[in-house]
Amino acid sequence: MEVALVIFQVLISLMIVIVVLLQKGKGAGMGATFGGGVTSSVWGPKGPVTFLSKLTVILMVLFFANSIALTIIMGKPRFSQAVEEASKMKVESVNGSRGETN
Repeated sequence: MEVALVIFQVLISLMIVIVVLLQKGKGAGMGATFGGGVTSSVWGPKGPVTFLSKLTVILMVLFFANSIALTIIMGKPRFSQAVEEASKMKVESVNGSRGETN
């Protein structure tokens, strides 16, 4: 399951990069690279939402949902293992203070 989610994460990441690179910027000149035209793109009227921008949003939602799923799935074994080790250490320290042996 983890391997499938990691492969899915990589594929989503590559698709996001491709879709973002395919989009045409608001200021297509070199001035836009250095901050020129930022005010018109931020404060200007909003144009129609294109297919690529909708696809970008969908891919980003999938990316974040998959990231959260990977965090939950990959973190559970480590958390339960840490709890087990902590409880064993507690039992050993209690037995050790009483002078009991196993």
